[in-house]
Amino acid sequence: MADAWMSEHVGDTNFMGVDRDNVLEITFDELRSVEDPRITFQVEFYGEQAEDIGGPRKEWIRLFNQQNKAKYFDHGLKERLAEDYNFVGQMAAIALLQNGQAPKYFSEELLNDIFVSDELAIPLILHLLKPTFSEEGSNSL
Repeated sequence: MADAWMSEHVGDTNFMGVDRDNVLEITFDELRSVEDPRITFQVEFYGEQAEDIGGPRKEWIRLFNQQNKAKYFDHGLKERLAEDYNFVGQMAAIALLQNGQAPKYFSEELLNDIFVSDELAIPLILHLLKPTFSEEGSNSL
């Protein structure tokens, strides 16, 4: 178990101090100062002393998704909150990269608006989602 924790936390981490009752606002504030959201997040909840070996990070993502759904998706998209949706998108990507709970609140209608609109055509999507592989023979491939 210790080996798994060590391999997961080798190098830099993005430290996040989070308030359980105010996850959205605190997360948005913290994300403004994150230089590379692909780096592992190390999460500590205010007033708690749990060491983050994956549990607090997953709990942070779960709470974010829960509060995010209620505020930004339950009653349709809100244009007045357009700037916030940038962070909503970042957190959806972070959830996938950080082995957290993937967002499950995107309606089929919303996905169609995003991916079937004239603004984001299929060739562009395929270009955006084209994988970049490491060189052949490397362990990263």
